[in-house]
Amino acid sequence: MLLRSLYFRFFLTTIGGMLLVIGGLSYVSYHSTKALITHQVEEDLGMQARQVARDTAAALQGWSATARLLGRILHDARRNEWDAAAQRLFEDERSHVAFALVRTQTGKVSPLFRAEAPSFTTDASFGLEGLAKIRAALSKKEKSWATALAAEKFIPGQPAQLRLATVATGVSAPVLLIAVPTGAPGKHGERDWAFLSVWDGLTTAFGGDGHAGWLLSGKGRPVLSAGKGFDAKAFDNLLGLVGGADKVREAVGTRWLTPEKGEPTVAAFASVSKAGMYVMLAKSGELSSMAADTSIKDLGLWFWTGLAACVMLSYLAATGVSQNLLEVAETTRRIASGELHARYTPRGNDEVTQLGLAVNFMATEIQRLVTEGNQKARLDAELGAAQVLQNALLPPTFIAPDGVRIAGRVESASECGGDWWGRYELPGQRELLCVADVTGHGISASLVTGMICSFVSASALRARQDKNGAVSPGAILNDINQLLYEVGKGKLTATALIAVVDKVTGDVVLANAGHNPPLLIDQEKPDGETRITNSKCRALLGGANMLGIFVEPLNCKERRALLGPGDKLVLYTDGLVERLARGIHGTGLRSLRQLLHEHRALDAQALMRIVIDRSILGQEANSALADDVTVVVLEFLGLKAGRTKAA
Repeated sequence: MLLRSLYFRFFLTTIGGMLLVIGGLSYVSYHSTKALITHQVEEDLGMQARQVARDTAAALQGWSATARLLGRILHDARRNEWDAAAQRLFEDERSHVAFALVRTQTGKVSPLFRAEAPSFTTDASFGLEGLAKIRAALSKKEKSWATALAAEKFIPGQPAQLRLATVATGVSAPVLLIAVPTGAPGKHGERDWAFLSVWDGLTTAFGGDGHAGWLLSGKGRPVLSAGKGFDAKAFDNLLGLVGGADKVREAVGTRWLTPEKGEPTVAAFASVSKAGMYVMLAKSGELSSMAADTSIKDLGLWFWTGLAACVMLSYLAATGVSQNLLEVAETTRRIASGELHARYTPRGNDEVTQLGLAVNFMATEIQRLVTEGNQKARLDAELGAAQVLQNALLPPTFIAPDGVRIAGRVESASECGGDWWGRYELPGQRELLCVADVTGHGISASLVTGMICSFVSASALRARQDKNGAVSPGAILNDINQLLYEVGKGKLTATALIAVVDKVTGDVVLANAGHNPPLLIDQEKPDGETRITNSKCRALLGGANMLGIFVEPLNCKERRALLGPGDKLVLYTDGLVERLARGIHGTGLRSLRQLLHEHRALDAQALMRIVIDRSILGQEANSALADDVTVVVLEFLGLKAGRTKAA
């Protein structure tokens, strides 16, 4: 369930992350698109304003030329030819055009001629009632203008040769009225004026799709207006946001105008060249926002498409990750239950796969450790069995046969050591003692000690079976040397010492093969001197080689000594000497002699214990043994009371 919940958490986290990314991108895209569209609206409206200004300038120039031509024709023609002259002007199929000619003199106005294009009188778009209103408005305007012209009251801000104004006709389309002087004033001050009335073409350009337009005089007053959505009040508000009619000249360009109430409006101003007029186009910001929102609807489609893709990708990603996690968890569970062969099958190279590979490595290591542990357990069992067998080869730590007391002990540095000692009873009231030290430790060393033990045991058995009971310590060592060399070819080596003690006479026969010299504690000496047998035995210190090195006979010479009642013969291995040398100044042999001298009054068993305690427990008790330690003490008692030791 934990992994299942992790699946859902990962799924939701992935969706959340993707939604945040998509939401952020959508937000940025929305505002970027809206800004782009708004900028495009500004650019488009500015381009339209400049185009309308150019069209207006061209139209005004064309109409002015037409009005001048009309004036010249009507002025030069006789009165009875004016209709024919007007007819020639209408041959270019101009529509929605009317002409009037008036003469002004100081304070007086005289109408001279009026003509209308055929399409003007038959235009179905206005209807008869509309045409009547237009005629009345034109006539009224012409008279008012003519009166103003007669009084030389020119319209402020307009050139004298071009008078431009709109006429309120009461119909849907405004009418443009142009007044142009047709000639120079006469000698009595009279002057003729031509009026050109137009309500088609230019007005359509001002009122485009979604915007309204005005043709402004140089003073910023409206001369012509077209389009929907802006009334006179709205125009005044916009002009006020610009800074008033006097600031129109400075407002050329495109700008956003934001009133206190209502939607922001984008306005474009352009100058009409050589006319002293301005074009103003305005478009509601709400319309531009609607255009932006319309374009942004496409983003919604992409958003929902992206959301669906996010859900699908999140599902696939969560499924893949959770499946990997479940497989890793299942593999870990199987390994924990003991199936060490279980392995995770990697998929890809992501972090979960790396975790699975780590689990595989852990399983491999556990399997290796278990295998090594089993091998070690088998080895420990084998070592334990070898140790049991090796201990079985050792005699008891204390033996008290008639005439002697023997105490011996072996302390191994490992489970199986290379030290061994043995005691064998021989015919003729004799005891055979052997101490051996095999090179190395472990099972191989214990096997060599077993070989030596077996050979010495066989030699003792042969002596017991022999009628004479003859036994030679030197011969036994020579035979052991041959055996070890044949088996190990110089790789199995050992030192050994064999002593044969006569329990009746105290005679001791010694043979040494590279072993440590025995020590004798002579109780008849006043100070209990501890010596190395006698002076004749000193050659035993280097007299023979180790066992197993050479195939040639050892030529091990036997030495003799004599024990008296209470004397003690101490046999040992080099591990004891090395151990004592770590805590007492001087050599290990000197330390051992000093220790034996101090405790010479003790019996064999007590003396053996004190030596072991001092060497093992007394010298750095917490440190492990570096080598096997063996001590054997033989205390001679004698079988015949009153016998004295020979000199």
